Amino acid sequence: MARGDRFVIDPRTYDRFSRIAGAATSIDARSAGRLYQSFKPLLQTAYDELGNQEPIDRAIERAITSLLQVPAIDGDVRVEQAGEGIGYAYSDAKLEDLNAPQKQLLRMGAKNIRLIQAQLRTFATTIGLQVS
Repeated sequence: MARGDRFVIDPRTYDRFSRIAGAATSIDARSAGRLYQSFKPLLQTAYDELGNQEPIDRAIERAITSLLQVPAIDGDVRVEQAGEGIGYAYSDAKLEDLNAPQKQLLRMGAKNIRLIQAQLRTFATTIGLQVS
C-alpha cells in the first residue's frame, strides 16, 4: 500500500497468517520436544539416509536459530517494486538478504513472529539446544 511516496506492507495482510500461528501455538512445545527425543534415533537414521553427515540436533538447531533471527517489526515495513508486475522487494537490505524461510516468517507479521518464535524457543530448550 502507498504511504505518501513510498510503499509499505499493508498490516491487514498479516491477518491471513493468524490461523497458522494459532495452529503452531496450539501444540504443546514441551510435549513435542519430548516426542522428538523419543523418535530421535529413527529421525537420525532417516536423516543419515538422505546423505547428511551431521547430528540431526545440529540441523534442528541451525534451523531454529535462523528463524529466531527474524526481526518482529512493529510499524511500517517498507518495500519497493521489483521488476515488472506485482513483485516487491524489501527496501531494507537486511530484510531482503534474509533466506527464504526467514522471509516467509517475516511475511507473517510481528505478532505471529513472536508467537512462533516463543514456541521454537520452548521446543529448543526442551530438547537441550542452546539458542538465543
